[in-house]
Amino acid sequence: SFSNYGKNSVDLFAPGIHIKTTATFNKYEENRGTSLAAAVVSGTAALLRSHYPSLSASQVKQILLDSGISHNIDVRVFQADDSKKMVPFSELSKSGKIVNAYNALLMAEKMVKDK
Repeated sequence: SFSNYGKNSVDLFAPGIHIKTTATFNKYEENRGTSLAAAVVSGTAALLRSHYPSLSASQVKQILLDSGISHNIDVRVFQADDSKKMVPFSELSKSGKIVNAYNALLMAEKMVKDK
């Protein structure tokens, strides 16, 4: 209910609930939100660029989109009138996937070696 979705506005999903994050007073807490999900994707992009600095930004983006995990499930989305509708997960973003750092590293390795 707190997330954005749509093929024209979201490229890829990332975990955004039950995320351990830093908190005040030198502690950690479990939190949720799109800000935490964005950090997962940007951290994965940074991981790729640090290991494979020859990759361009567009190559990193394509790797992130292509290497994600697909799920063949329907998801309940809220409509403008507060009703709910079941929609295939694959229809909720451009890639229809959730970011996967391991797969992204494997794909980056292959891309760099194939040059």
